[in-house]
Order: sequence, then C-alpha cells, then structure tokens
Amino acid sequence: LRGTRSNTLPLLVLRRPPEARRHEVVFSAEGYDVRGVPGRVTARAGMVLADGEDRNPPYLALLRLSSGERPTDAFAPGADNRVTARAFDVTGDETLGPVASAEFYYRRWGGEEWTPLPTTRQDARAEARWPGGLAPGFYDLRLRLEDSAGNALDLTAEPALRFGTAEGNTPPAPFALRAPGDGAALDPGVQTTFAWDAAVDPDGDPLTYRLRLSGPGLDTTFAAGTATTHTVDLAGRVDAGHSYAWHVEASDGFSVTPSAQTFTVQIPISTRDEEAAVLPEAPVLEAAYPSPTAGRTTIAFVLPAPERVRLEVFDVLGRRRAVLAEGPFAAGRHTATWDAGTSPTGLYFYRLTAGAAVRTRSLLRVR
Repeated sequence: LRGTRSNTLPLLVLRRPPEARRHEVVFSAEGYDVRGVPGRVTARAGMVLADGEDRNPPYLALLRLSSGERPTDAFAPGADNRVTARAFDVTGDETLGPVASAEFYYRRWGGEEWTPLPTTRQDARAEARWPGGLAPGFYDLRLRLEDSAGNALDLTAEPALRFGTAEGNTPPAPFALRAPGDGAALDPGVQTTFAWDAAVDPDGDPLTYRLRLSGPGLDTTFAAGTATTHTVDLAGRVDAGHSYAWHVEASDGFSVTPSAQTFTVQIPISTRDEEAAVLPEAPVLEAAYPSPTAGRTTIAFVLPAPERVRLEVFDVLGRRRAVLAEGPFAAGRHTATWDAGTSPTGLYFYRLTAGAAVRTRSLLRVR
C-alpha cells in the first residue's frame, strides 16, 4: 500500500475448530488514497481444516502496480500498465512454494461484477497487463490466490487505481453550498459545521471535496474526503469584527469544479472587543478576499467617523463594472460583496470615496 512500510499480510495459522471443516477470517484496512479518493483493502483468508493439522492461507509477499518501471496508482492509456504479485503456498512446516492458482480481476469503482484479467505465471510471480480500451475513471482490483489444498486468499482494493487522462473527461457539475448561509454570524467559540450539496459527475467518477476558508490572516484548505460536511474549530483562526469567505471544490481525480457560490460569514465583535476597538485616523480600504477570485469576493472598509461613501469596481480600461456601496455610513468597519461571476478574467481595481478621501486597490479575477 502506498504510504506504508510493508506490502505483506500477516502469516496466519489456524487450528481446526471441533465442528468446522472450513473457516474464514476477514482483514480490512484503510489509510491510503488514490488521487484523493479514500481506499479500503479487504482480504478474506479461507482455510480447509483437516483433523490434527494446521493450515495457512496463501502468503502474499508483494502486490505492485506499475507503468513501465515506475510504481504508480494512475494508469495512462497506451502505457505499459501492469499489476504484479508474488505469492507462496505455506506448507505445514512453513516452507514456501508457488501457489497453485493466482488470478487478477477488475471492475469499475463501486461496481458489482468482476472481469478477469489474463494472468501469466512464472514460479511465485503472477502478472497481468491492464486493458487499454476502458473508460477513464477509478477501478477496483481483486487478486485471488489458492493452494493445492483449497486454502485461499481473496484480496480486493477499492479503488486500486485511476485509469485515463483529463482529455475526454467531463468535470463535475457545479453544486450549491448549504450552511452556514451567506452573511451568517458565527461564534468562534463553537465548532462550525460547513455543509454543501453533493456534486454530480457525468462520467460517474467518485468525487472528493475540499473546503476553503479565507479572510484576514487566514487562507486554509480542509480535506473533506467524500463527505459533504466538514466541522472546523474556528477558535484562534479568525478575528472578531471581520468577514470570511468559504467555498468548496469537487474533484473527480482529473478536474476540479468550484461550488456555484462563495458564501461570506461574519465574526461579530463582542461588547468587550468593541470597547477595546480603536478606529483609524483616516478611511481604510482593506484587501479583497478571496483574491484571486473565481466568483464572489468581499471588500471591507473602515471609517473613523460617519461619512458619505461610494465603493466602485473598474476594469483595466477604466470602465466602471459595479457600484457596491453608496450613501451615508456610520463610523466603524463595513463590508460589501462583488459577484464577479459574469465578468471576464483579468485585473480589476476597486475604489473607495469617503468624503474627500479616495483609496484604490486591485484584485484578480480568474476562472
């Protein structure tokens, strides 16, 4: 398994229960992933137990996926993709010999029926070439070993590998965020659960998600795996009196699709914080976040005294694209949101006019 020190399953010795002739033990392990998709390995060891004898399942010493000479969990069409195993029959005196049978199988990740792979044998080595005409996506792998006495080891890895390239792949469809809603106020002293709708992948690929939370002093990504919720402890990560943006990205192992929205959440200032807050001597225009942005971005400004304000967005040619705020505002910190979803990619400028003071900053719009 990628990321582990050993590729072997433990040698298992079983004595026959008085009333049983066949016995099966199931091992299950997690802790690896294939291009971000969490995986699970299951090994079923089946023994035929004879009176007064000990029995061992076949011993798997190596299971390797490779493209050419390079170990990998991603197979490209047209490459020399192979799966290889070294397995032995363990006799009663624990001497090793080749197993009687070794067969590889595959199926689309999460599928039902297994398809056999033509397997070649040479002593303890079993090898199969991966077929090249399959649809791109994730695939499970199965290896079944059996010795001359009928003892068997049946190993499955779900998934084991990704096949194909991004060319011809259809990305996941955009999906909606659920909670906390846009503009919600969060208590950093309480763990916050972020939730979103499951994305739909037209190719049927398994999807994994990443939650991104950004704002003043924070730009962090959380891996959510295949779940559509993720709980975050915000204590020590966010500052009172600021807004933070969050969105989610869905990946099918080839392409990444951001959520259809970017929501902004507020961290309120407590009474004690308000008493300690010090207003600036002049208007302040803060950096937009997120920037670069693929959709919505939040712009904040701070006023030392009540003032009439105008907040605008311009492109590089000086054309006004949006007016985000206009009118009288009280002293303190304020936020506005610009939805750049329909604007071309490129550099933009946003300008704050507060009385006689003018402040200008830039942000970047990306796909």
